[in-house]
Amino acid sequence: GTDNGWPNVEMRWELDLGPESKGQRPIMFAVGGLIGETRAIDFVGRDFTGIPEANVSTTWAVIPELRVQLGDIGIQGEVFVGEALGTYNAGIGQSLNPMTGEPIYTTGGFGELFYNIFEDVTVAVGYGIDNPRDADLASDQRSRNEAYWANAIWRWSEHWETRIEVSRQKTDYIAPSLSNKAMLYHFLVRFNF
Repeated sequence: GTDNGWPNVEMRWELDLGPESKGQRPIMFAVGGLIGETRAIDFVGRDFTGIPEANVSTTWAVIPELRVQLGDIGIQGEVFVGEALGTYNAGIGQSLNPMTGEPIYTTGGFGELFYNIFEDVTVAVGYGIDNPRDADLASDQRSRNEAYWANAIWRWSEHWETRIEVSRQKTDYIAPSLSNKAMLYHFLVRFNF
């Protein structure tokens, strides 16, 4: 797409409940959303003035999220629903059907269970899915993406942390011969300033 002359409008409302400990409360509920426009240009088809035809679609999303931590164990996650969300990495990075220029409706989310083994070490397991509506997709587009993961985070100083993650990802396409699976192994050392 191309610029429509105004940005997407985004917002997020958060409610934190319970007694504060280490700058965080045990329950957090939030709702986010966005609205804007995505433009598809058809350089082959032209209107009567000779200008390429443009199809403007509404980009929108609603995103509730929840985090609950009781002592050292907790859960967190979010779900989303919307259209033309490829620039937000939803819809498996796809906003529009390239054949029709129409927006792709998608749903998805993630959930994660985490446990603080020590004050500076956290482990977690999780699952995420992104599932565009098949009827909105062209034959070579991605139709479903799933990921399972396990990770560990060690915050070894105020500024340094190490992360290790193993994940399994599976991506399906409308054309079944293109579907694939992968195991990913990540190691990260991060300096926060």
